[in-house]
Amino acid sequence: MSDSMMNHRSWILDIRYRIGKRRVTPCFYPTSNIQHPTSLLNESGFTLVEVLVAVAVLMIVIGAIYGAFRAGNQSSVMVQEDADLHQTARVLLGRMTSELSSVYTLASVGTSGCAIQGTSAADNGYPAGFDTLTFATLSHQPCCPVSQNGDVCTVTYSAQCTSDGTPTGLFLTEDYTMGLSSAVTSSSALPSMQVSPLVVGMICTYLDPTTNEWQDDWVNQTTLPSAVRIELILQTQRKGAQPISVASTINLKQWN
Repeated sequence: MSDSMMNHRSWILDIRYRIGKRRVTPCFYPTSNIQHPTSLLNESGFTLVEVLVAVAVLMIVIGAIYGAFRAGNQSSVMVQEDADLHQTARVLLGRMTSELSSVYTLASVGTSGCAIQGTSAADNGYPAGFDTLTFATLSHQPCCPVSQNGDVCTVTYSAQCTSDGTPTGLFLTEDYTMGLSSAVTSSSALPSMQVSPLVVGMICTYLDPTTNEWQDDWVNQTTLPSAVRIELILQTQRKGAQPISVASTINLKQWN
């Protein structure tokens, strides 16, 4: 056997020896990460009782928030209604104040010998708070359509109610046929219009220039009162709404 063949054989045997000496290291995987079906049953979660308690607490919180929102909304509505009532009262009193300040002193209305006549609710057969005020003025702006307007108009403001005492509002009657004549057409024969349904009462008092005392009515008088105080009571139609009262005093001493 030649030397080359011997070397080749030795090389092959050496390789086989080395291969035989290799050791395969077994690979062991940890079993702690393996999920078994039985281990899933041991995991913690929410019970039905816990879910019901959470839902109940959530409902209580939502109810409290809704209650606060509703109370705030109702308060806002009440404030707006109160502002609207005061605005309506100021407009009405402003109109009546302007007309009374321009009273036509040479006229006589009703059974009075002067340009102002005021009857209380008792005189009209109404409950308290439904007074009537009639006077002649030079500054009235017509509310009802008329064919011819005179310089003098006799106006009647009255708070009216039904037979059972339910308020129906503030009503206005206009009479432009008076002119300079002292004759007055009966206010019941003239058409009247509703000025505001929010007015549930009107109280008028008159300052007597002789006694300097306030009177509940001004009938069969020959002179003008020193002042007229008009109090309007307004209320919205909302259930449980509280009425408000706004008053104004008109000084008439310059006409006496």
